[in-house]
Amino acid sequence: MRRPLKRRWRLSRWGLALALAVAGEAGADAVDGGSSPAPASGRKHASPGEGPGAPARRVELDIPADSYFASAEGRGFLKYLVRCALDADTEAFLHLPGETLTFTGGVGLAPEWANRALLLAERRWVSGCIYALSNKLGRSVRVNLRAAHPKIGEEADTIEEKTGYPLHEGGFFGNLFLAQPVSYVCEGADREKMLDFAIGSLRLCAQPTANTTASGERLSACGFIITGPCNSPSSFVVGGERFEEVVHSWLPLQPQDH
Repeated sequence: MRRPLKRRWRLSRWGLALALAVAGEAGADAVDGGSSPAPASGRKHASPGEGPGAPARRVELDIPADSYFASAEGRGFLKYLVRCALDADTEAFLHLPGETLTFTGGVGLAPEWANRALLLAERRWVSGCIYALSNKLGRSVRVNLRAAHPKIGEEADTIEEKTGYPLHEGGFFGNLFLAQPVSYVCEGADREKMLDFAIGSLRLCAQPTANTTASGERLSACGFIITGPCNSPSSFVVGGERFEEVVHSWLPLQPQDH
C-alpha cells in the first residue's frame, strides 16, 4: 500500500491576509470542464477516484488545528489553493480533531509543492490561478482559464470552448505568498463589453472602482491593482519587474452555475 506523502504546508503565517486579499467574503469560482475538479483550456484531467488505484498520490497537509486554514472559512479557500497547485490525480487530506478533510487537485500549476518549497515562478502561477478564480460575490459561476503554461494553454482547444467563453475578462497575476501579498489585473478586451451581459454583474475583480492606492494606482472591486490593457506589454511590468505568470479568465455570456 502506498504511504501518503506528508509535507507541512507553511500557510498559517500569511493565511489570513492572503484570504482577505483574494477571496473577500465569497470564495472562488469554478473552472470550466464538467466533472473534472479544475480542467483548463479544454484539457480534460481525470478526476481523482477514477480508474483502478486512483488517486495516484495522496498528500497529508500538516496544518495546525488552530490555524486559519483549519477554520470553516479557511477550508473553502484551501480547497481552491490545492486545486490550483496540485494535479488532478493528487488527493490532499487534513487531519483535524474529530474529522478528516479531503481536497482534490486540478490544474496542477505546482505539483512539486507536495515534495518541496515552491519556486518563485510556481508561487506566481498559483497566485494568478487563485486571483483569476476570485469572486467578490456569493454566487459561484464557471470561468475558463488560459495562460502560457503547459497545464493550461494560451488558446481555446475546441470550437465549443471558443464560442462558449467568448469574453476576455482580464489577466491576473501577482504573489500571494508574500508577507504582504501583491495582486494585479490587466483589463481584457471584453472587460467593458461583459457588463452588457448577465455575467457582468457576477464577475467584478477586473472592474475598476473609484478607489486608488496611495500612489494613485486604480483598484478593482476586489482590491487588485489595475495595470492597464492586457494587449500592452507594459501592463505586466510592475516596479521594474516583469511578470510572465499571468492567468487570463474568459467568461460565458450567461452565467453557468457551479
